[in-house]
Amino acid sequence: MNRLDETADARGIHQTLAEMFAAGEQGVTVMQSTIRAGVAFRQAASAGLPAHQFEPRKPAGRKSPSAADQIKAMARELNPDWQPLIDAMVSTTAMQGGCHDECH
Repeated sequence: MNRLDETADARGIHQTLAEMFAAGEQGVTVMQSTIRAGVAFRQAASAGLPAHQFEPRKPAGRKSPSAADQIKAMARELNPDWQPLIDAMVSTTAMQGGCHDECH
């Protein structure tokens, strides 16, 4: 699911679709990980940066995970064997304190 907003309706739709296509019925699998409709993805594109580098950590006070955490969750789900490598990843930007405000 892509561009999911933070509403009960969006969560309900995601859950309903996952149940409709449970166990890959009809050749469709609905992933549990989602990409939220976050402004960081648009800002990252405008800045010419990958979203995981633009927003390596969740901003304080926000409910949805950081762009980096969303992308890592999707990568783990698509490639379970890569989980240790994905978990060990620390972006250079995150180590420098992130670029959320400095990049634009």
